[in-house]
Amino acid sequence: MSVVKGIGVHAAEEIINERGTEPFKDFFDFTARALLHRITRASLENLIDAGAADCFMETRTTMREGIDDAIAYSELIRIEQNGQTVLAEGLVSRPQLTKRYDEKEEIREREMAALGFTLGAHPIIDVREQNGITEPPLISLKGAKGQVRGFAYVKSVRQHKTKNGQLMAFVSVNDETSDFDLLVMPSQYQTYSPVLQKGVYIRFDGKMTEDGKCIVNTIHPVKNK
Repeated sequence: MSVVKGIGVHAAEEIINERGTEPFKDFFDFTARALLHRITRASLENLIDAGAADCFMETRTTMREGIDDAIAYSELIRIEQNGQTVLAEGLVSRPQLTKRYDEKEEIREREMAALGFTLGAHPIIDVREQNGITEPPLISLKGAKGQVRGFAYVKSVRQHKTKNGQLMAFVSVNDETSDFDLLVMPSQYQTYSPVLQKGVYIRFDGKMTEDGKCIVNTIHPVKNK
């Protein structure tokens, strides 16, 4: 647990010891008891993103979006008793979590941010197989020269205005092997901007720069069936 971003050895031990005293009943019980040990909201979010709360049988998105209610609940049931702060669960009823679906790509990104690695396979693997994609993996483009082609998941798109006032874009993509950067110049961006959205899978071709980026010639979206 201490490998989770923002969770040091001491905090991890506190949570493990608390669980050893009595298993956590659900997400609300876990949140309330974790907060007693000064676990921060950001740390709770990282624990959710890392999969540490998956045992509560709620989606990670459901728990993330319900964290405000969980914190508010924990504050309502907290009382002072014999000089100690304790939880009195019978004071108020537990809130109801609003069920949300997990988006695979977003869950993977959050997992990567929380752990520095992912526990599951990249969703792009299934998309590649479903669509018969034959483009080489992004890792093989590292150090390549000249014309290249690839297949990737769009992580982010950052617009930039040139000196001439035209829009271009810096596009961050990845697959199961590597991250990669695309440069979309004004003429191409004007054509492909509707396609370049976070969460989209694309096939692309272009020319490599000396610093390892690819100046895009064409982009084609690939459907996630």
